Amino acid sequence: MAQLVNLKQRIKAAETIKKITHAMRLVSMSNNLKLRGKKNFLDNYNKEIRKLWILINNKINPEKSNFESKKSKNLVIILSSEKGLCGNFNNSLFAYYNNHKSEDANSDVIVIGKEGITHLKQLEIAPILNFPIFNSANFYNISKELSNFIINHLAMYKKVIVYSNWSKSFFIQKQKKTLIFPITESKPENTTNNNLKDINDISEYIWPQSPESLTKSLKSALIYISISELLFDSLLAEQAARFVSMDSATRNATDLINAMKLEYNKLRQAAITRELTELSGSN
Repeated sequence: MAQLVNLKQRIKAAETIKKITHAMRLVSMSNNLKLRGKKNFLDNYNKEIRKLWILINNKINPEKSNFESKKSKNLVIILSSEKGLCGNFNNSLFAYYNNHKSEDANSDVIVIGKEGITHLKQLEIAPILNFPIFNSANFYNISKELSNFIINHLAMYKKVIVYSNWSKSFFIQKQKKTLIFPITESKPENTTNNNLKDINDISEYIWPQSPESLTKSLKSALIYISISELLFDSLLAEQAARFVSMDSATRNATDLINAMKLEYNKLRQAAITRELTELSGSN
């Protein structure tokens, strides 16, 4: 009888957990869809800013569009999550960083998310700046503050590198290492030679700013949009990873509940059979 009571309590606990994981699954899906709706704006803005950067590089002031820092130190930024319960989202990122950190041995580190702060403590690495709270509500504030820090301290660093997650598909998250500075001169994605004609055409415009001022403004804009995109992609990947994790947990809870209910019914049937046998024997 005690075994039946214990099993019934375990079933009830598993059903409660299933309700929680199912709710978190739905919230993650909803958050991902909301974020995905804003993704195109960032992509298009990044593309247009990069077109202007190519113009400044190639048409107006090619020799001063970027500068080579004589510093040997790099700035490394790690984008983790504020919360857990998102599968291997953080562990995979930390493993990726651990495998590559020797390449950036002489570096200052900035970390985003509580999970990343905890990991760096374990590695005995003290970040020069950290943002423990990281979600869609404070995304723009972090983008602005982090970008301003980078822009104001560019002269101190040879390179600015970001380690982050991105979604290869909704169910697959990958890790990447992105060079933010020096700024590359590669064409924006999905830009064809016909598209580049537009870039050449606007070289005939009269610019209200000097080439140096334009270069500085575009450099700041590119750093800001690059950081914003990486932060945004990380949030998207986090929500997708949490959905996958909670979906798996919900299915596992369902299987466990079904197995326990089957066991409960067997024990209950055995107890009833035993009682009937005892009653028959007493007669």
